[in-house]
Amino acid sequence: MNRQFRTLAALAAALLVSVTGTVAQESTVYATTIKSGLFIVGSQTPKAGVFFQHPSADTVWQHTGPTHTRGFSVDVNRATNGKIKYLAAGNGVHRIDETAGTWRTVTDWRITEVLDVTSAPSDANTVYLACAYGVWRSKDGGTTWAESGKPGMTPGYTSKIIIDNANENRLYCASHEGAYRSDDGAATWKKIDGLTMHGILTITQHPKDPKILAVGTEDNGIYLSNDAGATWKKLESGVDHSTFYAIAFDPQQPETMYASGYVTGVYKSVNGGGSWRRMNDGLTDLTIHAIAVDPRVSDRVYAGTFSAGVYRSDDGGSHWRYAGLPGAQVWDVKIVK
Repeated sequence: MNRQFRTLAALAAALLVSVTGTVAQESTVYATTIKSGLFIVGSQTPKAGVFFQHPSADTVWQHTGPTHTRGFSVDVNRATNGKIKYLAAGNGVHRIDETAGTWRTVTDWRITEVLDVTSAPSDANTVYLACAYGVWRSKDGGTTWAESGKPGMTPGYTSKIIIDNANENRLYCASHEGAYRSDDGAATWKKIDGLTMHGILTITQHPKDPKILAVGTEDNGIYLSNDAGATWKKLESGVDHSTFYAIAFDPQQPETMYASGYVTGVYKSVNGGGSWRRMNDGLTDLTIHAIAVDPRVSDRVYAGTFSAGVYRSDDGGSHWRYAGLPGAQVWDVKIVK
């Protein structure tokens, strides 16, 4: 099926969804981009930031938020059924409350290069951001921000921050100095001693067992902990690469994991990381900065590439096809049920 026909088919599907209400049964896919498309002299600068779609839209995406900002991650707050969202961007954090209607910047000159943002599942006004200067937190939806932690015990350049699935006061973050944990809502941090290397690029948590954590590193591969970070094991069976930007558990079947990074393509494990194999059929760019599994459909997986937009698999990674945002440098993909 050629791209033009598929685009028309997707538009028809979107129209059908708007009429029948079928979209209520679909997840929403978000992708953040540093750039979208190629820059051509004399042409309009392509939009960047955050895009979204429903899977039935195929390759068609809608843009939301600031038009020409580098988008690193998006948070869709569960407590408000997604009405409140935060965008981590090169120029700070942006927020929208869809009951009010418009996006606005909620950080000041002190905070730039925000690589990740997350809000508490029970309280949209409790927000944490990870940036080039460490971690900051807000208790009032971004109106005011305070630097997190104490001098000498604060993560430095931080790329990822997550809230524990079972305890909202516990957080983990990935930084160039290592991995850190907070047990008091990011008031203080303690470095996770079990990981001795620097260059922790990402950290993620098992969707059903909060004691299981996985990290991707720069030049040191993938590590897994079964005891909330006290001890770690390197996952090496079948892994031929060393730099990993993204790790995802299948929300329905967490023994299935995916990992991706610098020229890795996509790795898949079906035994909780015990062994891995590469699943790259159809991918045109093997540097993949983001990967996500649809919580409604386990076999539906999205990969955000470094120069070729979004790719999608509907058979658990066995085959991939182009899914839109041509030429985009995708930094993050999130799928909300």
